[in-house]
Amino acid sequence: MRSAVVVLSLSLLVGLGLGRRASATYLVDPTGGTSLNSLFSITSGGATGELDNGCTAARALGFSFNFFGSPLTSVFVSTNGSVNSAFNSSNNDVGWSASTGGTQRIAPAWDDYQIKAGDTVTEKKTVDYYSITWDIHRASIASFVYHQQALLIGAGTTIQGFNFLAGDIAFSYNGMDAPFSGATVGLRQSASVFSVPPSGLGVDADGRISSYANSLYSTGNSFVLFRDNGAGGYTVTLEAFTSAVPEPGSLALLGLGGTLLALRLRKRR
Repeated sequence: MRSAVVVLSLSLLVGLGLGRRASATYLVDPTGGTSLNSLFSITSGGATGELDNGCTAARALGFSFNFFGSPLTSVFVSTNGSVNSAFNSSNNDVGWSASTGGTQRIAPAWDDYQIKAGDTVTEKKTVDYYSITWDIHRASIASFVYHQQALLIGAGTTIQGFNFLAGDIAFSYNGMDAPFSGATVGLRQSASVFSVPPSGLGVDADGRISSYANSLYSTGNSFVLFRDNGAGGYTVTLEAFTSAVPEPGSLALLGLGGTLLALRLRKRR
């Protein structure tokens, strides 16, 4: 019976989540964030119940963010996988140099998406960061779903074990159904000033995805980091993150297990 109490407490911890880690596919877990689905102004329609080519009104970041040397305090979120400096719902995927309009744009994958049943675009923010997560379908292919996130850092902070600096921008992915070749990835200040990921990630010099083969877009603990280089541009690297902190429920169970074990040891004395 004495052994049973200890075994029971350990079984509770293992069975109910001590060994479980928080999700390591997005940098920021969108759970508990704000769905923007009802806030999109639609410029062209999809089928009934679907949102196509939409953009929100200005969304406050909660801090002043330096973007190519210019401050941003709010952004406009598009259903088409980009965060913009102005209202823009374009679904162009022609590359940064050929894209039209004067909109500054932050895009983990700018393409033609559509919010179907069960999809959501989620905003989550703290005093340190602002994130947008798209869990969304390809507009023309009903079976293809895309999961991508843009993260803007307002103050130095540690997320998933990585030390971010104010002004950092990160893209993380939680599965991108192939093919989505042609989507445009990166940061755009203008048709001549933009920043794109390294070519090893399957992106050409104009930011267009030329290859889906890189595992970054499928799953894993990797993300693309854009860091201000002090010269009006960005240094772009592929970084890794970990998820080594037990989920809140696991921490509670750890305390429960410790209490049970302590009581058992006290009883044996």
